[in-house]
Amino acid sequence: MEVTHKMIKAAAESRARDDEGQFEPLCDLIGFSGENKTRTVIREALECAIAAADVDDLHRPRPFCDWHEDLGDVLWWRMPIEEAPYVGSPLDHGRIAEGTINFPKKVGNAWPFSAPYGGWPFDETDERHLWWTPLPDAAVIDSQIPL
Repeated sequence: MEVTHKMIKAAAESRARDDEGQFEPLCDLIGFSGENKTRTVIREALECAIAAADVDDLHRPRPFCDWHEDLGDVLWWRMPIEEAPYVGSPLDHGRIAEGTINFPKKVGNAWPFSAPYGGWPFDETDERHLWWTPLPDAAVIDSQIPL
């Protein structure tokens, strides 16, 4: 059987039980602390193979229901694509801007205000139109830029 980049990536993202009974990504278990040249070489080879994985996988959209919080931030596309993607996750919280508007004395008192902004821009009605793709690996992009 021929080993493909997708198989190596899947192996790297798979979870294995460590000595404490926790499930860790295989690439993290390979790279645990200590001087072990074999582990270091295997880990570096695995990371290179992941970086060289098929670019098509980065462009394959996945439906909203396939996302889970372990994936973290991704690119969110609302179909049909009419604007740039949102970068983040459904767990993003917005912020609240608070302040006071001071009117001239003729109008009256100052008025306090509170307005939410930022955060997850979609609601439940958008979910059937939402698709996501992984973020590109910045290290791979950086390595392609000549100095």
